[in-house]
Amino acid sequence: MSLEKSKLLLEEAEKDIENGCFNKAVSASYFASRMILEIFFRDLGIVFSKKDDKMINILASLGLRKEASDLRVLFEMRKEADHRAYVFSEKEARYAFNTSKIIHDKIFSLLKAKRKEQG
Repeated sequence: MSLEKSKLLLEEAEKDIENGCFNKAVSASYFASRMILEIFFRDLGIVFSKKDDKMINILASLGLRKEASDLRVLFEMRKEADHRAYVFSEKEARYAFNTSKIIHDKIFSLLKAKRKEQG
């Protein structure tokens, strides 16, 4: 897992929206947030299950309830995009991207502060 890859996934989600690939944008948006979350947990020394719902629960237990709630919505959207017949609109894809960017930025700032604290 790398911060660069999580940032790249966000960039790709934005490009997917520009190119009309809304389902791909939803999926990439979710995975960008999930990836940075895994990095954050590792930095905190948290042993975690790779199951999405378990990771989201850990995030909530850390006091990041809004982010956990938003990530749960993105997870449900990602399942729709990748495994079901539902086709996402541009508006929905932009919502997923913007939500993921907010989550990503929040976790990144916490990660940066933690790393700075560790010296």
